[in-house]
Amino acid sequence: MTSNGSINTDDGEDYDSTDDPDYTLDEMDVDADSLSFDSVSEIESVLGVIDDIDDPDFAVPGIRYAGVIRYEEVLDSDTDMDSMDEGDNQSVSSVSQGDSNDEVEADEDTEDAGVVEVSDDEATNDAPPTPANASQPRSPAPPLPNTPPRSEGGEKESLPKVSPPSAKKQAGNEEEGMACSICLDTITNSGAHRLVALRCGHVFGHNCVERWLKTGCTHGARRCPDCNKRAKLSDIRVIYAEKLQVLDTSEIERLKSERDKVLAEKNVVVLELTKTKQLCQLQAEKLVNLENQMKQFDQQKPKSCTCSADPYQRNSSRKSFEFLPINSVEINKLGGCRVLAYSCNGILVVSQLSTNPLFAGFGVRKLEGFDLRSTQFIHVHKKQIRDLAFHPTSPNLLLSVSLDKTAKLIDTNNNSNVQSFNDDTMLWSCCWTANNAHQLVTGSQNGVVKLYDTRHQTAPVATWKSAGDSSPVIALAAVHNGALPAGGVISCRFNAVQLIGVHAPETMPQSVLSDGPFTSMSYNSASQMVVTTCRPSQRSRSVRHIVSQMSGSLDPSACLNYIHTFNRGTSARVMSRSHQMLMENGDSCVAAYNETAQSTELLSVNSGGVLSSARFDETVVDLCSIQGSDSSTFLASLTEKNLIVHRLVQGN
Repeated sequence: MTSNGSINTDDGEDYDSTDDPDYTLDEMDVDADSLSFDSVSEIESVLGVIDDIDDPDFAVPGIRYAGVIRYEEVLDSDTDMDSMDEGDNQSVSSVSQGDSNDEVEADEDTEDAGVVEVSDDEATNDAPPTPANASQPRSPAPPLPNTPPRSEGGEKESLPKVSPPSAKKQAGNEEEGMACSICLDTITNSGAHRLVALRCGHVFGHNCVERWLKTGCTHGARRCPDCNKRAKLSDIRVIYAEKLQVLDTSEIERLKSERDKVLAEKNVVVLELTKTKQLCQLQAEKLVNLENQMKQFDQQKPKSCTCSADPYQRNSSRKSFEFLPINSVEINKLGGCRVLAYSCNGILVVSQLSTNPLFAGFGVRKLEGFDLRSTQFIHVHKKQIRDLAFHPTSPNLLLSVSLDKTAKLIDTNNNSNVQSFNDDTMLWSCCWTANNAHQLVTGSQNGVVKLYDTRHQTAPVATWKSAGDSSPVIALAAVHNGALPAGGVISCRFNAVQLIGVHAPETMPQSVLSDGPFTSMSYNSASQMVVTTCRPSQRSRSVRHIVSQMSGSLDPSACLNYIHTFNRGTSARVMSRSHQMLMENGDSCVAAYNETAQSTELLSVNSGGVLSSARFDETVVDLCSIQGSDSSTFLASLTEKNLIVHRLVQGN
C-alpha cells in the first residue's frame, strides 16, 4: 500500500480505492479504538468476518460482536503500517493489499452488511498509531442505516434480523402481476383469455376487455377499466412478448377439445342406444304378436286342414326344401318394376320403367338363361304395366295391359307391337282363353271384364259387369274342365271371386268366394287348384292364403272345394302377388311374400306348414316359378328394383 492510499496489485499496477465508484469511504466507518491487530492472521480473520457478514446465521465461536468496525479507520490503520520496519513492510503491504481486495469484494457482494459487532472482551486497548499525514481529525461518517444505536454504557444494541422475501411470496407477486384486472384470473398466452393491451397500455384478457367494451360501457363512453381513458374495440392489440411470463394453456385447450369430442361421441352413443331400445321394444311387440298368431294357428289347424289325415305324411314334407341363391340382377335403380311372366321357350320378361329419356314410359325387359342375361328392352306403354300373359300355344306373343287404358300384343321375336286394344278405363289384369287361341280377356279398374278377338279388334266380343260391385279386377285366369267344356274365366276382384262362362256371354258372373278383401289370385291348370290371398280385415287380423280346388260343378256353392288356409303375417300394405307351383315330389306348394317377416315363404299344401323361407331387404311384388331342363325348380322374386332367383333344393 502506498502513502496516497493505493494498493500494489500482483500485476504491478496501483489500485486507488478513491477511483472505484463502488468503494465509498463515507459509508464504511470502522471503530479502530476497539480493535488491535497483533498479527496478519488477526487481520485476515476480521476481513473474513466482513465477507461472511451477509449470512444472517453467521456466528464465530468465542467472539461476541458488540462494537462497530468502520472500514475507513481500518484503511487508516493500514496506511500507518507503511512506517514500520523494512523487514515487515513487504508483509504488511501484501496483507494490506489482500485486505483491500477483500474489502472491495465484500463491498460488491454484500451491500447490506455494513456493520460488524465485536465483543468488548476480545477488543484490545492498544490503538493503532495515528497516521503522520493526518493533519486534521477526520469527521466521523454518518452511521449506516442498519447500524444499531449505542446504549449509554457504550454498548451497541443488537438489530432485529430481517429475512429476505420467500420464493412463494415472490411467485405470488409475479402471478398477481399477470392477473387480469377485470376477472382477476391469470392471463394466458393462447385461447380466449390471451394477453392483449389497449391504446393506453393496460393489459387484460382478450375476452374480458372485449366484453367490457361491448356490454360494460355505453356505446358513446367506452373507457379503459384501469385508467378510464377512452377506448374502442379497434384499440385491442394482441401482445407477443418474448420475456413476459404467461400461463401456458395449450394443454388445457387440447383437453377441452378432447372433452368436447368425447361429449359429442357420448351424445351419438346415447342416441344410438335410444334407437336400439325403441327397436328392441318394437321387436318384442312383434314377437308377442307372432306368438299370438301361432296360438291361433294351432287352434285353427285341426279344423281347417283337410288335405291329409296322416300325421306322419304331414311332418315328412316339412323343411324338405331350401332356398339356394343363384343370381341377382338390378333391373332399374329408380324402381318401377311390377310384373313377371315366363314362357315355355325359356324367356323371362320383367315390366320396368324406361331408362331412355327419349322414350319415356314403361316397357318389358327380356332375360334369357338362368344367368339372367339381359337381351333387349321393348318400349310398350306410357304408364305402368299391371299384368303380362304369354300365349299358351304361341310363346312369342306377349299380352300386356296398362294404366294407360290400352292392351297390346308384343312379338318377342322381333320386339314389335302387333296389335293394340283401347279401353275407356284403366286396365288391371289380362289372360288368354283356354279353348280359343284368338281370344283374350281384360279386367278394368271399374270391375268390367271384356272379351276380345284378335281378328276383330274394333270392339270387344263380350262384356261382363257385376251388379253392385265396381271394384277393380285384380286377376284373371282361364279354366278348362268337364264342367266348362267351352272354357271359362275366374275373375278375382277386391270383394269376391267370380266364375265367368266364356261360351255363354249372356250369363252373369257367379260368385264362388266372398271372404275378402282379396289382393291376388293364382291358378294352376295341372292341379286345378286356386290360391287367393286376403289382406287383414275385421274378421281376420292376419294375411290369409286360401287354397281351393275346382270340382267341375257349375253350382257356385260347390264349384270350389276348400282345402287349407295359411295365416302368415299381420300386414299387407303392398299388393304382392302369390304363386302356385308343383314340386318334384308331387307336393303342391304356394310361394308368398310375408311382409311382417320380410321373407318369401314356401308353403306346403300337403303338410300345411312352411317348407323354407328366404329373407329380402326389399318388398317382393311378384313371384314366378321356372322349370329347369333337369326337372329342377327355380323361383324368381321381383322387387321394385331387383330380380333375385333361387333354386329350390330338396333336403335330406
